[in-house]
Amino acid sequence: MVLMALVDLQYRFLWIDCGGVGSMSDAQIFNDSELKECRSDGSIGFPEPDPLPNDDQPTPYFILADDAFGLRTFLMKPYGRRGLDRQQRIYNYKVSSGHRVVENAFGIMAQRWQVLLSTMQQAPSVVQDIIECCVCLHNLMRERYPTLQNTLLDQEDDEHNMQPGEWRQEVNMHDIQQIVGDTVAGKKQRES
Repeated sequence: MVLMALVDLQYRFLWIDCGGVGSMSDAQIFNDSELKECRSDGSIGFPEPDPLPNDDQPTPYFILADDAFGLRTFLMKPYGRRGLDRQQRIYNYKVSSGHRVVENAFGIMAQRWQVLLSTMQQAPSVVQDIIECCVCLHNLMRERYPTLQNTLLDQEDDEHNMQPGEWRQEVNMHDIQQIVGDTVAGKKQRES
């Protein structure tokens, strides 16, 4: 069963789609999701564009995605890895930092509720309930005790090298891979 999620900078799950089957791609799950529908009809409620720090040009809010998704004005993803100029490499570095937030959120949740790390011997509807419960409990812990879990998070040293968080040190988490780091309108926005 696939869990697709939208995660914020505080490692909380803002939206989830639980129930996609393993044979579906991430893009297929997203295209069939309530999140895409809400984005299309405007009911998702993205804030109005704001300038980034040290800038005066408004930048629209968007969802950060990986290579599995199509580039859209509301869905940004990294550049391909070949022939990048300096600005594109910086952009990809920032995207990688955003992906690390998502990876940490999933890793911390899975380490805390290790039932998520194995095959559950329940009916799919029960598995979905278990996953949704774990997400709710994870968010509750992040709300009530945010600093308690900060040692679990991946950190960056002064040379921008990733230092694995404590959640990766657990025996069950050693196999979790680390992320290394187009439509015309999406490309245009990514360039701006």
